[in-house]
Amino acid sequence: MGMKMILVNLLLERYRTALVFSYRTLVLILMLIAIQKIDSLNAKLISIATDASDAAEYAEQAFGLAEVTRSAAIGADINASKAVKAAEAARSECLFQALQGK
Repeated sequence: MGMKMILVNLLLERYRTALVFSYRTLVLILMLIAIQKIDSLNAKLISIATDASDAAEYAEQAFGLAEVTRSAAIGADINASKAVKAAEAARSECLFQALQGK
């Protein structure tokens, strides 16, 4: 058992620098991958935020169009009411003239 430990210690001592270098390289590679993933997620979040901003702008434009349409509908209703009143007045005038024999 003692001889195995001595061999393991000798091997570790001999390859310690290579192991530490490999470990640091692995950590560096993992950090670079993490940074790349974070950059990718940031780009996706920016894209989502841009899409949300565009959607909000379209919703605002749709609301403006709805207001214009509502105003036009109110105006049409007012005009229709005036037309009905004018037709009723004309009908009354025609009836009045018909009763007077004109």
